[in-house]
Amino acid sequence: MRLGLGFSEVKRRLESYGADRELRALEDLGCNGTDIRILLEIAFLADSSWTRLVHMDLRSLKKSLAEIRRCADLIDRLNCTELVY
Repeated sequence: MRLGLGFSEVKRRLESYGADRELRALEDLGCNGTDIRILLEIAFLADSSWTRLVHMDLRSLKKSLAEIRRCADLIDRLNCTELVY
């Protein structure tokens, strides 16, 4: 099974954002560049998988979650209230 973008795509994206210098600086400080690239690949995989799962962008997802929280709060208030029939 192939994860996410792969090293070459992670490298290309780091270069396109100008972050490859920062990665080299971290490596110069003793960080393992391979481990960092693997973690970035997993992060890209996780990012794309949740968007496929919910079929909406982050703004829409946050808006929907806020509405769900408002509804849950309303349900909690109703459950805590003695309703008179």
